[in-house]
Amino acid sequence: MIPLRAQWVTVAVLLAGTIATMVALGRHGKILKTQGCHRILDLELAPTKAKAQKVVNDWKKAGLVEHALEDIRFDYAFIALYSTTLALLAFIGAQMLTGFLARVGPALGWSMWLAGALDVVENVGMTIELRGRPAIAPLVCAAAGVKWLLVIIGVIDGLIVVGGIVFALFRR
Repeated sequence: MIPLRAQWVTVAVLLAGTIATMVALGRHGKILKTQGCHRILDLELAPTKAKAQKVVNDWKKAGLVEHALEDIRFDYAFIALYSTTLALLAFIGAQMLTGFLARVGPALGWSMWLAGALDVVENVGMTIELRGRPAIAPLVCAAAGVKWLLVIIGVIDGLIVVGGIVFALFRR
């Protein structure tokens, strides 16, 4: 097993990379909203062909389709970073905590990589939509919805794990 100290160092490095990539993606994608009237999230969660087509059409009018595709390509690095960061936090929680979080930690950890896989499905689907096939919108929306649910659970778990460990350290 990897020593706990090494796991924490890994989480710290991954978290720094995750935050830096998130900031960079936010800056890069800002133009999609300011000039194209939609965030990338609007395409992710477009539940119908018509709603996806509206986003794509608005980006086409603004000349932003290639920019959106670039944003999606950049997102693949973010997927690897956030999913692994959240997975490791869940695995660490399973080792260090007791009770419910310890029991569900391994399943939560693996589910973070499932969220990452769903994010890849979402990105491939959005690429297909941007290349002229918005009928895939319900699949993209479903993958994004499940991904977001898992990520929210993972973030909450990660915050609880870090909080629980900090609390335990101060109790000593």
